[in-house]
Amino acid sequence: MNPSFSYIDAAYLPYHTSNYTLLLCIGSLSLNYMVVNDNRILALEQINIDINKSNLCQLFETNSFLNKTYQNVNIAHITPFTTLIPASFESNTAHQALDILYDEDVEFRKNFNDYCKPHNLYVYYKVANDIVRAMISQYPLANRYNLQTLMLNQLVPIASQTVQVCVIGFTYVIQLFNDEKLQVSKTIECDSNQTFLYHMLAFCKMYELNPDEVSFEFLGWINEASALFDMVKKYFVHVSVLKNNELKWDGELVAPQYAVLFQLLKNAN
Repeated sequence: MNPSFSYIDAAYLPYHTSNYTLLLCIGSLSLNYMVVNDNRILALEQINIDINKSNLCQLFETNSFLNKTYQNVNIAHITPFTTLIPASFESNTAHQALDILYDEDVEFRKNFNDYCKPHNLYVYYKVANDIVRAMISQYPLANRYNLQTLMLNQLVPIASQTVQVCVIGFTYVIQLFNDEKLQVSKTIECDSNQTFLYHMLAFCKMYELNPDEVSFEFLGWINEASALFDMVKKYFVHVSVLKNNELKWDGELVAPQYAVLFQLLKNAN
């Protein structure tokens, strides 16, 4: 299975991975991972696959990076089977509500939850059983998070009305802050940039956001030269990409589309 993007640093030593950290982001349409030592990126790959139709155990066994043992493993799940519930709700009630929302395949997915301290809420989400089994088999001591949790815990809105969007292939995690308070957090899947743009225009209309005033802040697989960024700029005035100020390769700061997402995952603990 060939990656759509791959980088290997000259300093990477395959027999020293027990000193490294593996950062793994897994969605329904892609698997992305980064190997780091302190703040230096040693390896990075993006693999576009249909996770639900793939044999993850086989991938983990045959991939020369994923089949190693690491000092730390942090995993971020990107899934539309996610809902946010105030911390005051009793946990069993929250799990029952999640089952009702996604009752079409309850028996095929396992429930997880993360606590989001800045907003005093829990992020409840479902992960396919096959993915859970593969992860536990390969990385039994891994730390597991929902990407929405990482964004909510670490990102601060830049304006009174801010839409933060993390792009992972054609999967998008969207968070709306109104008067600097969280109003919406959701994960969607779109088949094209045009479909995503249509969704965002409808999103702004639904929540009465003025395209000339709302601020869009992107991270993930997007940069200021990408077609998606250019398309969004035609409809919205305030559009930016989060900058990487931490992770490096070859002594230079890595371009944000290859770093900011993993920077959140690296700092999750």
